[in-house]
Amino acid sequence: FEEGANYASFTVTSMLHTVHAMALAGDHRLLGHPFLQRFPLWLVHHVQPGRWLINCFDCFPQAAPRTDPEFRKFLSLLAVTLQHPVARWALRRLFDGPSEDLTGMAARALPSGDGDDPAPPLFAAYDRARRVNWRSGWEDDATGVWIRGGHAADQHDHFDRGHVNFIARGRPILIEAGTPAYHNPLIHSHYSTGLGHNVLQLGTRMPGPPPYPTDGSYVWLPGWQKKAVAPIAVRRLDAAGGDITVDGTACYEGVQRWWRIVRWTADALTVEDDVVLADTHTDTVCFRWHLGATQLIHMQGAGARWQITWPVATLTLEGSVPLAVSEEPMPDHTLMAKAWGDASPDPLHPCLVVRSAHPVTGLRLTTHVQPA
Repeated sequence: FEEGANYASFTVTSMLHTVHAMALAGDHRLLGHPFLQRFPLWLVHHVQPGRWLINCFDCFPQAAPRTDPEFRKFLSLLAVTLQHPVARWALRRLFDGPSEDLTGMAARALPSGDGDDPAPPLFAAYDRARRVNWRSGWEDDATGVWIRGGHAADQHDHFDRGHVNFIARGRPILIEAGTPAYHNPLIHSHYSTGLGHNVLQLGTRMPGPPPYPTDGSYVWLPGWQKKAVAPIAVRRLDAAGGDITVDGTACYEGVQRWWRIVRWTADALTVEDDVVLADTHTDTVCFRWHLGATQLIHMQGAGARWQITWPVATLTLEGSVPLAVSEEPMPDHTLMAKAWGDASPDPLHPCLVVRSAHPVTGLRLTTHVQPA
């Protein structure tokens, strides 16, 4: 679905009612449509370990507890209209059963069968969504990874090409800023932009919050990521982990190459970034790592090697050039989202800013994350 799980929950609903009405009248042409048959798995794959949600397309809830009314209602509707095994499985195993409404009553009235619908696959590479997601198991304390590229037809998405998210044993390690209410004054400067994601930045210019675009366009500043095609090459994706490359080159002016290689298992994650600027010009090369830390982090190191620790993880950096590493508190709608109308200051989480100490023609950076 082109606008993500949150918008699908109230847009696909009418489609499901229509398909169900057609099927009751003996017309099954849409019931087996590939979109509908694949949709429940795509939806369930948004739930990561720790109940955190994948957020590529403005998914406002940052987490989905077992009692979540919207997920239970939507899955109940999928179970009733499509009789889909993934929806039935998710209601029983991932959530606390059907919703407490008319749709849920209909789901409860379905034949229970033997209750042995198989568990869905733990991982997928979605080309149209241009995303890889993986988890080590369906338990809440499992480990999960999701990685974002960019598709030519993306819409209502973030400036997030190359973003890497990492949850270890249900605990958030690498996160993104999240999605606040649309009237939040920081949404176009600190949330939806590259500033709110674990991606590349060229130069040191910080974006100012532009007015909300009335024509669907966005203000793009030189050195900051633009929405462009970012292919994902999957070398390995299996129960043990993954090995993928995101090519974010087209997302920046003045870049000859930005390749991001991500390798992981249930025990650790490593990211290798290879940046080469075009025409041998120099600039400051910067990466951000938004940390799911609720306590102070400790930094030590010098030159090209640094180590950052907090109670649940250790992150090590090794660059091809000397690095300047700092911590910047960033507004947060991932760990502690506010209500839509709440005008209080946004909560904060620590963000690690890794820059080349001087303007360079390129940078190779290896980031290794080891959960405690």
